[in-house]
Amino acid sequence: MIVAKAPFRISFVGGGTDFEDYYRLGWGNVVSTTIDKYMHVTLIRKFDGRIHLRYSEFECVDSVNEVRHRLIREALRHFGIKRGVEMATISDIPARGSGLGSSSSLLVALVQALSLFERGETLAAEELAEKACEIEIKFLQEPIGRQDQYAAAYTGFNKITFRTDAIEVVPIERNERLEWLEQATKLYFLGVGRNAGDILCNHKKGILERKGVLDKQRDLVPEFMRWLGGYDKESYAGDLVNLSWRYKKDMTPGATNERIDKLIRDAIKAGAYGAKVCGAGSGGFLMVICEPEKQEAVDVALRELQGMKMRFGDGGVKVADI
Repeated sequence: MIVAKAPFRISFVGGGTDFEDYYRLGWGNVVSTTIDKYMHVTLIRKFDGRIHLRYSEFECVDSVNEVRHRLIREALRHFGIKRGVEMATISDIPARGSGLGSSSSLLVALVQALSLFERGETLAAEELAEKACEIEIKFLQEPIGRQDQYAAAYTGFNKITFRTDAIEVVPIERNERLEWLEQATKLYFLGVGRNAGDILCNHKKGILERKGVLDKQRDLVPEFMRWLGGYDKESYAGDLVNLSWRYKKDMTPGATNERIDKLIRDAIKAGAYGAKVCGAGSGGFLMVICEPEKQEAVDVALRELQGMKMRFGDGGVKVADI
């Protein structure tokens, strides 16, 4: 049995600049971290020659061509697996529409598991990320960027720079600011919103027309890095997150709605420094930056939502043959 897991991620600033349509015009930048919540994948060979899949649904088919789950089907094809396998996934959090890069976390864990399962080898972070990008972007033509795959494959707190000739991942070492940010960051589950694919398609279509907005989003990254180095007061992180959310809404108005706008206003009124919806928007998790001693007041203000504390994770993608 092969067991693998890959972490989910949250990003603070720079989201949306990881689309190739944007960074081929210059470069993209994102500051993100993985968290201690994971997508788990198990694989075993199946004597009956069929493909058995257990995720949020159940599939039992005779060939890879019959598999309905697009990511799983293409990953199996990539490794030449046509039949005779059973796979199950378990997520630490609601995965569908979470805004935490769940599809890429699944794919990174699955690719690492399949590599060990079929070839007896594990992949380094860069190759793992690129294989996941190849499956999602090249083969499946998903309207997405590359930050989720790289975040899940490299793990930890990173500044990721996207260029056509290379993608650079720079780990950010823990310091007092990062420790404070970990304590100050909390997630609240909004529930599942509209299909993230619709929002991402609109983002992709609007890149050339609204490139200036993405330039502003990208330029928040050096500011955030300065803040991590001790620049300005702690609350400035919230200001940058608020700006990131404003630029996100300017790019794709469908990322928000009246309910989300009100919840963010309520959180800030209760003492939060900043808030934004993770990922594509419209649903999933709301990320709130708040002094730890004021989080109880924010919990009350957002009492209709389920809160979740987490730690920033840097344990790496794990895979084992047991």
